[in-house]
Formats: sequence, C-alpha cells, structure tokens
Amino acid sequence: MPINNRTSISVKIFMTLCLVFGLFLCEALKSIGYSYVDELIALSLASYLFLSMLRQQYFDANFLKAFYVFAGIFFFYYVYSWLLSINPDAINMSFVVHVKPFLTFFSVYMIGFTFDDSFKKYLSKLILLLSIGCLAIALTDRMLLFYRHPAYFAMTVSGLALFYYYTSRDSLTNSIISIGIMAIALLSFRMKAVGFFILFVIVVIFYTEKVKFRFSLKNILLLLSALLVIFYYAKDKIYFYFINPYNEENLESAGRASMYITSLNVLNDYLPLGPGFGTYADIGAATYYSPLYYKYQLDTVFGLSPIQGMYLCDTFFPDLAQFGVVGIALFFYFWYWIFVLLKRNYRKNGNLKLFKTGLLIIGFLMIESIAATTFVQSQGLMVMFLLALVLYEGKSKNKEYESFRLY
Repeated sequence: MPINNRTSISVKIFMTLCLVFGLFLCEALKSIGYSYVDELIALSLASYLFLSMLRQQYFDANFLKAFYVFAGIFFFYYVYSWLLSINPDAINMSFVVHVKPFLTFFSVYMIGFTFDDSFKKYLSKLILLLSIGCLAIALTDRMLLFYRHPAYFAMTVSGLALFYYYTSRDSLTNSIISIGIMAIALLSFRMKAVGFFILFVIVVIFYTEKVKFRFSLKNILLLLSALLVIFYYAKDKIYFYFINPYNEENLESAGRASMYITSLNVLNDYLPLGPGFGTYADIGAATYYSPLYYKYQLDTVFGLSPIQGMYLCDTFFPDLAQFGVVGIALFFYFWYWIFVLLKRNYRKNGNLKLFKTGLLIIGFLMIESIAATTFVQSQGLMVMFLLALVLYEGKSKNKEYESFRLY
C-alpha cells in the first residue's frame, strides 16, 4: 500500500484482529483447541505479499534481496533436513514454526503498513483496554484459565506494552503508562518479566539523550548498571540453571540445563550445519520424539522423556543447535543487521522513540529466548510484526527518503 496520510479500512480491521486474537486471546484460543492463529496471520500476510509480487509491484531493492536470501536459507535447510532425515515426521512442523516469525517480519515491511495518527490513537486506546483486561484477569486469579501458564501472561503483557509505547504519542505521560502496562507482567512472578521490566524502564525513561553510536563511559556505565540489576534479580535462576542444575528442589532446571549442555554435543557432532529441522529442542522434536534424545540419553532426564516431556520445547536458544554453527551465526547476524537498520534510520530521521522501540524488541526476544520459546509463538510473531512497523516507519521518515512504494 502506498505511503499516504490515511490508514485503509482493511488495515484497521486486520490490525485490530491481530492484537485481539493474535496477542491478547491467543492462549485462551489454544486452550479450547484453536492453536493456529499465528499461522493464519503469517499466511495472510505472505499471501498478500505473493499477490503483490505477481502484480510486479515495486519493492525496496535491498529489502527484496534480503527476503530472497532469507527464503534461500530456509529452503536450503529444508532440503538438507530431508537429506539427513533424522526425524522426518517432524520436519514440516518444525519448518513452519521457524519460518513464520521471519516471514511475518519481511511481509509486513514489504507490504508497507502505514498508520496515521488517528489510527495510532485508536490502537493505543485498544491496547490500554486490553491491558486493563490482563490486570483484571490477574487480580481475579484467572491467569491460568486465560493464559495456561504465568509465562504466557507475561509474554502477552510485554507485547502490549511494546505496542502501546509505539502507538502512543511521545510524551512523559504515555511513557509512564507504557511502564505501568509493563508492570502488570510482574504479577506473573517470572524472572524474565522482572528483567525486561528493568530494561524497559531504563530505555524508556533514562535513555533520553541523543544516541551516540560509540563506546562512551556514560553508555558503558548505563549498560553495566542495567545488567547488574537484571543479574541481581535473576541470580537464583542462573544458579539453578547453570551452576547447580541438578538440584532436587528444582527439577525444572535439570531439564533446561540438560538441553543447553547437550546442545554443545549436537553442535560438535553435526558440524557445521546441524542435524536439521525437527531434531532438537523444538515443538516438532517434542511432538515426534527425536532420535537424538535417545542418542544423548536425554530420555532419562526429568521432563525430557517421551511420556513426560514438558521441558522438551521450553527454551529457544538450544533450538538453534538444529542448524549448527552456521545457523547460529546466521541468526545473530540477522539481529546485527536489524540493529544496523535501526541505527541508520535514527541517524537519518532523528526519531529516538522508534530506535528505542527497536532496541526494546531485540532485548525482549533475547531475554525471552533464554528460558522460553516466545520467538516462535504467537506473541513473538506479533512482536516481529511490530519490529517491521518500526523499521518501515523509520525508513519512510528518513530525511534522505525518496518517494517509492513498498506495496
């Protein structure tokens, strides 16, 4: 859709449905058997993008090239996984799960969503209403009924806080409201929520000067202060997961720690490309129990057996072992590329809020990926949606921007 000062009715309806069903109600829908909302969102966006390509409409050449590289990498790993066929029943499921957040990101950016001020105001009010709903759910002790687990509640509220910060006007009042929304996630009593809340406050409130892209004493001290506070509140989890993982009082940590430790063996045994889709630490490998779990004797670890596998798909970073050292390098290069784009946009348009929103998204997904699979779930998909909105708006507001269509 062309760059203009109006937001089309179809975009307004689609965005409203995404926030309500793809973020706020996604876990409630899963609990009653509707678990494909995020796949439908990704498929809808990809289908529209494909039709746009068939109509030979113009796209940002650099982003189009990046999209083709992304598609090529996933196609290569898909074929590679079938050639190895370590866990063939899980390949298609694993492929879809991993492709959807990236596909959503590229589709949203290349379609070219633009929100006018009026629609942003509407979205901020909608998000505030949904956030109040989350608060009511937590205070009335219905968190498990709607979100199945406190971690999903925290992920949902964090997504709402990020969307509110993006859609609301840049003011101290709205910054405080966004922090207030983020504070609702603390009711989950999850350490990831505490860590991201601290980061959120620091970035939103204290990171107010013009960003200087160099190592300065002030920036280093700010970063170290944030890390120290986060590590202080997460010290018990770090101790259980990485220092004394087999503590009888915390059996959950044994499963997660085993997945992390064994991922190093997987990387070493399947150099350099890994064992492929559906073989380790993802939903496919859990649904169709991967042979690698027997190979590395993980079937004897609490929470990782074929019968009780509640921790088989519980963290994202070990998941990357499926794609070897090459896949891990590509994953983190993607985030380096995103940071470069955010930085470039800020240098050209001077919009600090967009830059800070992008940094918060990166921080959120990195923190969540330590002990959750948020990145490949509905909440992660919506945050990737937001990242594309931030980058596209930043590009369209560049002072050196030449008018063209990302349609």
